[in-house]
Amino acid sequence: MVKVNFQIVLIYFVGFLLSCANSEIKESSVPYFDVFLEYEATNKQSNSLIIRASSSNFLYKLDTGDYETDGTVGGVIPVQEKTTFFYASEGEYAVDVWIYYEDGTLFAKETLSWVYDQSIPSLPTIGLSEKATSDENVLLLVSGHTGTYMEEIWIEGDLDGSDSPTGSWREIPSTGIIPIKLSPGESLKSLKVKTRNKADIESEVITLSIPLKSSPPESCRVHVASSTNSRFMRFEVEGIDSSVLQYRVYGDTNNDFQFHEFTGRAQVDLELSRGVGTKNITIQIKDVAENFCLREEKTIIYNLDYEPAAIEIDGDPIWTESQLVTVNTRLDYLPSDTVEMYLFGGIEGPNVSTWIPYQESVALTLSPSEGHRWVRAKFRVNNVEIPQVWDGVYLNPFIVLQGSSSPYTLLTSNIIELESMTITGCIETYTDIAYQEGLACTPSGTKVSVDYTLTSGELITREVDVP
Repeated sequence: MVKVNFQIVLIYFVGFLLSCANSEIKESSVPYFDVFLEYEATNKQSNSLIIRASSSNFLYKLDTGDYETDGTVGGVIPVQEKTTFFYASEGEYAVDVWIYYEDGTLFAKETLSWVYDQSIPSLPTIGLSEKATSDENVLLLVSGHTGTYMEEIWIEGDLDGSDSPTGSWREIPSTGIIPIKLSPGESLKSLKVKTRNKADIESEVITLSIPLKSSPPESCRVHVASSTNSRFMRFEVEGIDSSVLQYRVYGDTNNDFQFHEFTGRAQVDLELSRGVGTKNITIQIKDVAENFCLREEKTIIYNLDYEPAAIEIDGDPIWTESQLVTVNTRLDYLPSDTVEMYLFGGIEGPNVSTWIPYQESVALTLSPSEGHRWVRAKFRVNNVEIPQVWDGVYLNPFIVLQGSSSPYTLLTSNIIELESMTITGCIETYTDIAYQEGLACTPSGTKVSVDYTLTSGELITREVDVP
């Protein structure tokens, strides 16, 4: 409602006269005059000018626009308390009002304007301050009024009993921020929202929803290798929740400090800070309602010599007399990776020389006959092949005499990790010697034996009968 009060101006003027002339004039004798429109904006085809004066001796004159009126236009007439205007077209209208004293002296002039509008207003951008919340108090955000005369918003739905769940009109503040309180209990809360302008025209209704939950996600985990030979690696996060999850990583890393969304499980590229050595990182997981389920600190050794894959015969033996061995493998990979391995070398069996699902332990058969046996393995992670790794073992260390007569040729085993060997039973002397491919032996008795000394200090003794 547009309202103009002319008494205030006159009070200041009378105050000035009193200070100058010490007059006996009283404030109650100052003329009082209000002029205003019934509506600043309206969806009706009429509006009224209201005039309230302290004296009936005032006169007034109206100059109007392209509309009709039930009053006199253009002439100076006694004040009429209500004058109604009529119009048909939507738009802005204005009226000029002149107020006169009884003797024709101009008292004041004012221009009042209003809008006639019947169109449905478009909605401003309306949303909630959070995607989800862990408590009942949230903010409804109105990003700016659409149109000069948008002033109220209707909110109803899953609201607390103290916040009119059946709905109420609320003034849209200049900040566009409206605090609301949701109904208690964890669930998806829904709100119906519409706006109304000063012409009393309502917008369409929109529905907003927000999960209210205070319980954190479940089964939150992080998987990352404890060593690496590259600054660029991966880690994996996982968790179970009804809504979207978020993770972030910080510490000795060049990743940003922001939270990133994921659902269920996600692999993340990790860039460690420059320089080899120990890297400390922290990984957090939460839901969009700020319920945290994990904060885990991880230490990663950045070592250029580190091998991300390895293979080892169980017990890491240097030699064996059994063809049956168990091979253990180690490979850096993440739970959601597709991982395969390919075993080959001096081995036999159904799992050999074919790609099979990755196994941390597999039983194999060494190829028969004495000698070195190399067990080799290749790996594929998500179809990307990793260079092969291997481990070796010596099968059945031996001593053999070859020839039809003395001196014989003595054959011995070139065992991995052989330090030295000592041969007895030959006239020739061989004490703590390095491996040689063939030695002359003139037997001094019925048996010839060899003692293999390994670098670990282990002693292996083998003997053979003289032909």
